[in-house]
Amino acid sequence: MVQISWAARLFVFFIILVGLYMATPNFFARTQDVVDEQGIVTGQDCFVPAPFLCRQINLGLDLQGGAFASFEIDEEAYWRSVFKDEQLGIEALGQGQGADPKFYDLLLSKMDLISADDGGWVATFDILSNASGRDIALAYRPQSFIQLTPTDQGQLVMQVSGLVRDNAILTLTDRLIESLRTRFDAFGISEPIIRAAGPPGRVYVELPGAQSIPDIPPGNLRLCSVPTNFTNASGAEYEYYDAATPGDSAVRGASRVAVDRRERCVESEHIIGASAAFGETGPQVNVQLAPAAQPIMNNLTRLEYSSGPGARYLGVILDDKMIRFDSFEPNLGTSFRIRGTETLDEATRLATILRAGALPAEITKLEESKVGPELGAAAVQAGQLAAIVAVVAVLIYMLVSYGIFGLFANLALIVNLGLILGMMTLLGFTLTLPGIAGIVLTIGMAVDANVLVFERMREVWRKTGNVGQAIENGYGQALSTILDANITTFIAAVVLFLVGKGAIQGFAVTLSIGILTSIFSALLLTRMLIGYWFGSGRRLTMPI
Repeated sequence: MVQISWAARLFVFFIILVGLYMATPNFFARTQDVVDEQGIVTGQDCFVPAPFLCRQINLGLDLQGGAFASFEIDEEAYWRSVFKDEQLGIEALGQGQGADPKFYDLLLSKMDLISADDGGWVATFDILSNASGRDIALAYRPQSFIQLTPTDQGQLVMQVSGLVRDNAILTLTDRLIESLRTRFDAFGISEPIIRAAGPPGRVYVELPGAQSIPDIPPGNLRLCSVPTNFTNASGAEYEYYDAATPGDSAVRGASRVAVDRRERCVESEHIIGASAAFGETGPQVNVQLAPAAQPIMNNLTRLEYSSGPGARYLGVILDDKMIRFDSFEPNLGTSFRIRGTETLDEATRLATILRAGALPAEITKLEESKVGPELGAAAVQAGQLAAIVAVVAVLIYMLVSYGIFGLFANLALIVNLGLILGMMTLLGFTLTLPGIAGIVLTIGMAVDANVLVFERMREVWRKTGNVGQAIENGYGQALSTILDANITTFIAAVVLFLVGKGAIQGFAVTLSIGILTSIFSALLLTRMLIGYWFGSGRRLTMPI
C-alpha cells in the first residue's frame, strides 16, 4: 500500500519532534561556564530560552580549544605497593593474640623488585626471623594471581606472570579513567574526555574550554570507626569530620561526625573491588579488600570492642568529609557488605566512590599542552561552509532531477540533519572536526536511498503506467538494496569506533548516527510525504 499506517505516522512525528526539540538549543549562543579564580566552575550562563533544555552538543578540543595532557601509570611503583601489602600480610602472621609461636617477631627484609623476562615482576624478601619459609608459604595465602615460593636460602619469592601483568595494567587503566573522571567532575569541569591512548597504562585527558589541566589530588578515602554517640563524643580519642551532605539520611542527619582515633582505618589503597548488588535486605555494596587489610578490618570490627552489632558504625570518609556510615556485622574480613543504601543507584554511586576513592596507582604526567580557540573557530567556519555548500548542491540536484519528489527528499534531508544534531545532543556525544566531515559525508548518503527508490519508480511507471503500483514497487524493490548498502557501511563505522581512537571515533560516531537517521528519513518520512501527495487527488502521471 502507498499509504502507511497511523501508528507509523505517529512514530515518525514523535521521532521528528523529539529530534528537532533536542537540536534547537544548538542554534543559540553556547552556554558559558562561570569560573572562579582557582579555575573551578561555579555555575553557567545559559542563553537557551524556555521551553528548550539548556543542553547543547559538546564541542571537542579541536573545535573550541582547551587543554590536554597524557598520563602514564608508574608500573614499578604499583607492583611495589602490591607486594608491600603482601609483605604486611605475612608479617601479621606473628602479630596479635593467638598468633602461632613459630611466627613470633616475623619480619621480612626490604623488597628487591625486578622485571622478569616474560614481562612479569618478581619480588624477593629475606626472612629476618627463625620462621621457616615453607611454614610461611603454607600458612599465608596471597592474592590468587601471585605465586609465593620459599627458597633454600631463607628467602620468599613473590612473582606475577607477564599475562597477569598485562591483564592487571588493562584493569588499572580502566580504573584510572574512572578515577580521573571522578576528580575532574569534582572540579565542575563539564564533559572531560578521558580515554586510553597508546600502550596499556597510558591515559589521554582533554578538557575542552579549559585553560590548563588542574592538579590531580590522589584522593583520600578511608573506612573508619564511628561511635554510637557520633554527634557528641568527647575526649582526645575522637576527631570530627564534616558531613558531606549535612542532614542527609546517609549520615543520620548529622552535620559533624566523630571518628575513633584509637582504631586504624582501612585506607583506599586496600580496596581492590566494590560492586552494587541486591541482597536479602535490599541494595548493598559488596567490598573486596587486599589480604593485607584483613587484620585491620578484623580489629576495627572485633566483637569484644563493639559490644555487639550496632554498637558502632563503619564510616566512609572521602577527602576529609564523612559521606555515609552504616552498622556492620562483627569481625569482618577482606570480603564484606555495606548495607543501608535505599536504591540500587545509590549503591552503585557508593561502589564507584569506593573503587575510585584513590588513584589505583601513581601516575606520571608525560605532556601537557594548550590549544587556542582560533584553530577551533576556523575549523567550525570551514565545516559550516562545507556543510552549507554540500546541502545546497544536493537540494538543487534533487529538485531539478525529481521535481516534487525531489522536494520531499529535500525536506527529509533537512529533517535528517536536525535528527543528527538532536541525537548527538541527547546522547552526549562530542562533535569534533572529523565528526563534521562525517556529517558532510552523510548529507550525500542521505539522499542515496531516495535516488534508488525514485529510479525504481521510473522503471515501473514506464512499464505499467500505474502511479500507485510504481510507488509501491519502487519502495519494495529498492528496500533490500538500501538495507544492504547501509548495513555494510554501518558495520564499517562500528569497527572504526571500536578499533580507532580520537579523531577516527569522532568520524565513526557521526557516520553511524547519520546512517540510522538517513534510513529513517528515506524509508518512512519521504514515503509518508509521497503517500500524502498520492492520497490528495487522482494521480495519473508520475512527476519524475
